[in-house]
Amino acid sequence: MLVSGRLHILRHTFCLRLAMRGVQVMAIKELAGHASLSTTMRYMHLSPCAKRDAILMLDAPLPERKVGNSLATGREEAAKE
Repeated sequence: MLVSGRLHILRHTFCLRLAMRGVQVMAIKELAGHASLSTTMRYMHLSPCAKRDAILMLDAPLPERKVGNSLATGREEAAKE
């Protein structure tokens, strides 16, 4: 039982560290060998620091916007063709 518990902690740490480095969830799922995304999600919990960092991103300046329409819509793309 001790080995099984340690393997769970190892898998949890593996998934969590990848997620905290911005790796896509589907890539983590594949790397962990999980059959379903719901299994992967059980291993992933954000740390309090990660939650704080996400909130602090709201204070970061937004990227410069170009003059004119900054958001293309499907209609605009179709009109170009």
